Amino acid sequence: MPRKFRDAVLSTAGLLVLFGTLVAVSPLVRERFTQFAGGTNEQWAAPGRTASSLMASAGVTATSYASDNSYQVFFLIVAAVLFFMMLRM
Repeated sequence: MPRKFRDAVLSTAGLLVLFGTLVAVSPLVRERFTQFAGGTNEQWAAPGRTASSLMASAGVTATSYASDNSYQVFFLIVAAVLFFMMLRM
């Protein structure tokens, strides 16, 4: 397995663990995740509408969550920056 591919897989797994931890800890993130995951087939038939709805929901959730949990949001931003820096190397 090439090194870059292995690093990308490990980094993605790490981010999934971080996201899973946020879902487990925060009721607001858990609620938004279940709303997104529990969509109907009609929503998936119109990808543009789904993507737009998802981005609007993510923006509202991120703004609300950031005002309530600044330390966790800072941790998530640092994790994302480190992830992209690792892929770049």
